Amino acid sequence: MKVYAYPADEWGCGHYRVSWPAQAVSIDSSWDVTIVEPGARAVDVEVDLKGRVVAERFPADADVIVLQRPTSPFVQQAVPLLARRCAVVIDMDDDLAHIHPRNPAFNAMSGRGFYRHPVTGQPVPNLHSWKHAAQACRDATLVTVTTRALAKRYGRAGAVRVIPNMVPAQYLDLPREDSAVVGWGGSVHSHPDDLQQVGGAVASLVRSGVAFSTVGDPEGVSRALGLSDDDWDAVGPVTMGEWPRAIARFGVGVAPLADTVFNQAKSRLKPLEYAAVGVIPVVSGVEDYRLFAKQGGCIIADRPRSWESAIRPLVADPARRADMSGAVREVAAMNTFEANAFRWADAWQEAVDLQRREVPAGAA
Repeated sequence: MKVYAYPADEWGCGHYRVSWPAQAVSIDSSWDVTIVEPGARAVDVEVDLKGRVVAERFPADADVIVLQRPTSPFVQQAVPLLARRCAVVIDMDDDLAHIHPRNPAFNAMSGRGFYRHPVTGQPVPNLHSWKHAAQACRDATLVTVTTRALAKRYGRAGAVRVIPNMVPAQYLDLPREDSAVVGWGGSVHSHPDDLQQVGGAVASLVRSGVAFSTVGDPEGVSRALGLSDDDWDAVGPVTMGEWPRAIARFGVGVAPLADTVFNQAKSRLKPLEYAAVGVIPVVSGVEDYRLFAKQGGCIIADRPRSWESAIRPLVADPARRADMSGAVREVAAMNTFEANAFRWADAWQEAVDLQRREVPAGAA
């Protein structure tokens, strides 16, 4: 079975939902998987004078084409053409229609404004929109998503599968050193109202001598938590390869999310990353976090005052930290790409079967 997988980017989104799953599936010799990185391709379509896609030029030997977040109007128009001759699987990992207006991704997904061309430097109209992705999902053979909320948002009856986020098994190989540091991996730019959900918990902990640290752009963290810049330390942005080791410095990792439509569709990825490197996750109560808590992978903090009551006993008791660190890591071990590659392989096979039933041989 020949699969071509097109990650949306070369960062977390593309790796976690397309590149790493595809690599895990390709270990099975019955699947011939090619990952087509963003920098190695142009839009494979033919457009008429009115800007309409009249033909697609994706690989002719494809049994499955996997597309991620197809926000381009040209890719969106190519999807029904592709679906006539091969299975088209679209992966969605966020509710793009409900991105926070202060998140930089909001403008990128709005279909409005301009962006600067990376080569010419000239302003180019922004054609990307969440609406194109939604239409592409309606035209696809099968949609894969990270959460049940996204299945309702992007799936159509009988043609959507929830595949939770996973982590690479190598995260579990990082040696665990005990730490009483409370930390957050993230950026206020992309989480404008989230860090504030801990209320005064972090400030209270810091006043009592607990160390707090972040990995990611530090701008806005002090203001969100009511701290001075001297109260905490920041590693700053790191590469994908540096990420697991950077967050492994924490003893307790917080993952607060505001109660918004966008966040209610978020997956358990942040607490899973923490757990995989032995960091104890304390998190908000969105649906997928609660499902992960039922597995034993994290601790839920429902209200502002519950953050401090969940964190303080952990930073005060090394033995308790050690027990919980080992326990959450065992849960993470069940949630690796290597242990769950079959989920993607099964979804792709299902897409092939659906496409062949919907478009009989010779009908394309």
